[in-house]
Amino acid sequence: ADCGDDKRDASSAGKTRRRPKIPLPVEQPQPLPIPIANDQPLTEKTTIRLSGEDVEVHVNDLEVIDKLGQGQYGVVEKVRHKNTNCLFALKRVRHSFDTKENERHIREINVQQRTTNCPYAVFFYGALFREGDLMILMELMDLSLDRMYKTAHLADVNKPIPGNVLKHVAYSVLSALDYMYQIKIIHRDVKPSNILTNRRGQFKMCDFGIAGQLVNSFARSEIGSQQYLAPERIDVKRDGSRGYTSVSDVWSFGITMVELANGKYPYEHWKTPFQQINDILNGPTPKLRDDDPRFDPELRDFVGKCLVKNPSERWRFNQLLKHSFLSGCDRPETLESMQEETAVFVKLILDVMEAKKAQQYSG
Repeated sequence: ADCGDDKRDASSAGKTRRRPKIPLPVEQPQPLPIPIANDQPLTEKTTIRLSGEDVEVHVNDLEVIDKLGQGQYGVVEKVRHKNTNCLFALKRVRHSFDTKENERHIREINVQQRTTNCPYAVFFYGALFREGDLMILMELMDLSLDRMYKTAHLADVNKPIPGNVLKHVAYSVLSALDYMYQIKIIHRDVKPSNILTNRRGQFKMCDFGIAGQLVNSFARSEIGSQQYLAPERIDVKRDGSRGYTSVSDVWSFGITMVELANGKYPYEHWKTPFQQINDILNGPTPKLRDDDPRFDPELRDFVGKCLVKNPSERWRFNQLLKHSFLSGCDRPETLESMQEETAVFVKLILDVMEAKKAQQYSG
């Protein structure tokens, strides 16, 4: 949430489990939530901690400012808390009689509670329930990477994502995925639209609705966006796997990196689903463009390690975080430098989007 100059309170409500250690990005102002116990029923209010004080947030106190997006499972709005002027993202989901759909939403809340201490996951403030609507109160970000790269690669913009910003994306997303893996969760829907950024130059993962609980390193499910599914998820007999593993997320991450870098989805447009499946299983492995000076040999090798079709040979999160392409990224001064460069680029893209929007209205 954006709350002006309020400082983040380092205290927490009650004792928490020891969390996996990962480097923190540059600290930013942000209220802390009071965690909801798993057995506590959802109501019309939740509580956040702001500048050392507990602040109650009621549904009636949230003013809708803008609609940020709409998908299969609900709408996301930009809202303002009237009493504090804090800005949030509010995901509003209509209660369904479909048991599986309701389980999906409860799972999303559960995963967001468990990733609260991960600086590379969108911050979760609480969940509310009113008249059939489930509402998830989250950190407000400025832009998805899907919109960012598509704007950057418009013919009249032509501002491809800089190499250091790509490196920052890679480090942030892998840190989030590795954090989740350490607490036995895998995302299962890694793609540009599920990675968000802001004017501060941070990258964070979102949309944990289909995240899976790992049991003996497997999650029993076949879900995810088909364009980003790993070969072994399309052809489950390919490696004898009985479930979704973390290396399947590595493939999706690799496809995402190629898409962000090249400025387009790496496979050609398919005429039929069968052609799509055949291309992923039997076609050439996607790669970075050969003629782009932004891509050094280390980045090319890094992406190649993600996009090995045989899952047993594909690199894991912890291996990728130690790859030479990401060397030094865990140092505070390197993180700060990458974040500053990202902030400049994000501002440039947001300014372009605002200008185009103004032009559209004036025309």
